[in-house]
Amino acid sequence: METVTDKNDKPEMALSKRDLPSHVIINRRKALSCTICIKEFVNHADLVKHMTTHADETFYTCEFCERNFADNIAFRKHMFTHTGIKPFECDICELKFSYHSSLKTHIRTHTGEKPFECDVCTAKFSVNSNLTKHMRTHTGEKPFQCTVCSSKFSDSSKLKRHMLIHTGERPFQCEICLAKFSVNSHLTEHMRIHTGEKPFSCEMCESKFSHSSSLRQHIRTHTREKPFLCDICGSNFLRNSHLRKHQEMHTENKPFHFDIACSRLSDATLFMNQMSTPVEEKDPL
Repeated sequence: METVTDKNDKPEMALSKRDLPSHVIINRRKALSCTICIKEFVNHADLVKHMTTHADETFYTCEFCERNFADNIAFRKHMFTHTGIKPFECDICELKFSYHSSLKTHIRTHTGEKPFECDVCTAKFSVNSNLTKHMRTHTGEKPFQCTVCSSKFSDSSKLKRHMLIHTGERPFQCEICLAKFSVNSHLTEHMRIHTGEKPFSCEMCESKFSHSSSLRQHIRTHTREKPFLCDICGSNFLRNSHLRKHQEMHTENKPFHFDIACSRLSDATLFMNQMSTPVEEKDPL
């Protein structure tokens, strides 16, 4: 086996056919992937056969993760991920990146360019990986599965967030009151309690709200939309909470007295007043 050293003293090695099978076994952690060209195979025999094509090639091995590279340029770029060197800088905002491709993708946040288009709904994306995720909304594919409860997800980030349910981990903490949250967006919403920020404004009356859901609910006071429908009697309600309370009258246990028939109930406020009237027990005859 020949060992060669480049000008930066990085080991460069050539594999003999005799060494290839053991080399494959050692690198089985990549699960049927060639550690030199990353090509994937269905079975181990095909992988071993493929490795003979690299028998007389030289390759570079990363001293940190043991990944192999047939190309010196690719090897040097890979080393940036370990050393933290970021030689590619954005001329607009001065952010730095390890790869030129990452810089190219970042530039689109400034230009607004979205070259990746969905051929189903024509939605556009600046990053190809976002298009891949989006396509799963059409195909229903959910390749990420929870190892605890077998729930499946279309996005790895959704699986990661789901796993916090099982672990009970709450990594996002409020620096003011020390409240903890499992999702960063929940912490962001919580912080508005302390800051008083209300970034969601009504275009009709200029009322402001700290949550988008509160704004959507408020808008219905202008539109008179009642999207929550009782599937038993057909009554509509402004809020889901009003619908849930209303549905109690359809159950066997009726804790409240109703003077107005369900079918004639059209105003949520009147309904709530009726809900607060307790049943008066009558003396037995």
